[in-house]
Amino acid sequence: MKNTAEENTVLTPRQLTEALTKILAAGRTDLPVMLWGPPGVGKSALVGQLAGAHGLSLTDLRISQLAPTDLRGVPSVRRTVTCWNPPEFLPRTGAGILFLDEITMAPPVMQGIAHQLVLDRAVGSYRLPEKWFVWAAGNRVEDRSAVYEMPKALANRFLHFEVKPCGRSFAEFAAAHPDRVDPAVVAFLHFRPDLLLDPGNGTAHAWPSPRSWEKASACLRAGLGVGPAVGRGVEIEFRAFVKMADRLPSIGAILKGGGGEVPFPEEFSERHALVCGLVRRAEEPDALLHGFRWLTGKAAPEWNTLFLTIAAGAIGRWALGPKMAAALAQNPKLSGLLRQHRGLLAKAHDPDEDVPF
Repeated sequence: MKNTAEENTVLTPRQLTEALTKILAAGRTDLPVMLWGPPGVGKSALVGQLAGAHGLSLTDLRISQLAPTDLRGVPSVRRTVTCWNPPEFLPRTGAGILFLDEITMAPPVMQGIAHQLVLDRAVGSYRLPEKWFVWAAGNRVEDRSAVYEMPKALANRFLHFEVKPCGRSFAEFAAAHPDRVDPAVVAFLHFRPDLLLDPGNGTAHAWPSPRSWEKASACLRAGLGVGPAVGRGVEIEFRAFVKMADRLPSIGAILKGGGGEVPFPEEFSERHALVCGLVRRAEEPDALLHGFRWLTGKAAPEWNTLFLTIAAGAIGRWALGPKMAAALAQNPKLSGLLRQHRGLLAKAHDPDEDVPF
């Protein structure tokens, strides 16, 4: 029997986005939210994206770096009465999200002040504006991140959601932000999904997580290896995967439009490497289009989905949406991908061309 409570509170980034969107749409500023999860899973980034998508201001407050007077304010005497002068970084107008990030790293005295802010929406003489949400995030004790256990009185004021890593959510993020995640990273994680988040793999300083894979992509753009971001052991696997993708002899023929007799590999790792290589080695629009047309006639839908995901940046840059959609339309077995990738293919087109949806 499924644990319904766990299903409702342990969510992928995509599921969490949907849940938090409902809270924002309903204007429920009376429902403080606490996000739990391991380091690097994307808690802070998700809150920032939601604030931007809904046109909300975002005040990111790291109370672990503050002293009690920093949040309560500095006292002054007015007409023989001691008054507290709230800090300028607390919001006073408009609508937004007051985000208490890394709240579990704050010592108990600061969590006590946060308790007042969460419960009363006030600290001393300061009052949080009506249209501001109070959300928080932190690591769990088992994440070994030098955290303090949250007091039960404070915990009882929050709605609690735990974020779990999800390859599909990361691939969707990569497709939406092709300038931030290298195609080879997406292909490698499709091949080794267990390395999306693995704090036990690597050194004490560098290990794979959604955040560190984005940094690894930046390393690749700078001409570095991925080791400084995800650890030496993972880098060795990643390099071997990329080398296999670059050395498959059939890729050159496929990209020139002459791969009709080339079969789709049987070996799982070679399939991933081939799809990755088709995208990495396509240096102009026709080559990418030849590669995709070949794939639509040879491979199951999931491999075409992988291609579209890791090629999202090139498809948009070269306005290949209509031609990619036409290639999918030629194979009835792939018609579902037209609907699934409608957003990508509709955006990545020349305004003078029609997209066959």
